[in-house]
Amino acid sequence: MASFKYIFGIDIAKNNFAIASSFPEHYYIFDFQNKINIIKKLKQVVDNYIIQNNPVDQIFVKIENQLPLNTTCYTIQHIFETILFMSEIKYQRINAESKYKIIKNLYGIDKIIKRDLVNYIQIDKTLCTKYIVNEKLEFKQTTLIRKYDDVIDAKIIRDMS
Repeated sequence: MASFKYIFGIDIAKNNFAIASSFPEHYYIFDFQNKINIIKKLKQVVDNYIIQNNPVDQIFVKIENQLPLNTTCYTIQHIFETILFMSEIKYQRINAESKYKIIKNLYGIDKIIKRDLVNYIQIDKTLCTKYIVNEKLEFKQTTLIRKYDDVIDAKIIRDMS
């Protein structure tokens, strides 16, 4: 893989979307209140939180591959990949099984319970920002972050080679 300055890990969930940025290191959670305008919401995320003012040839995005059985996340993944493709950003799908294999090897966790990852993988919570995104495409920043498991998943995905 070529050398990229800006590497992002993406974790997709049914109601939120987490991004781990490498440079500068930062973590974002986007809580989608509903799926109305999801394409426009994802496009805004790409434009404002991934591309920013960075040259697209220096950006690389890693996305956890979603299973077709989870139709919501699978659809969001493909919409997001289409936006990346149209923005000329290189990306790679990461197999969830390989992610859990790495967690097991690095942290010695035999049975992985996603919500318990915060006990093993530390992140600087001051580097986390959460946005509530409504149907009017308004991104409202909030300090209320109750759980960090999706952010940790995005960090693991970002750091995988």
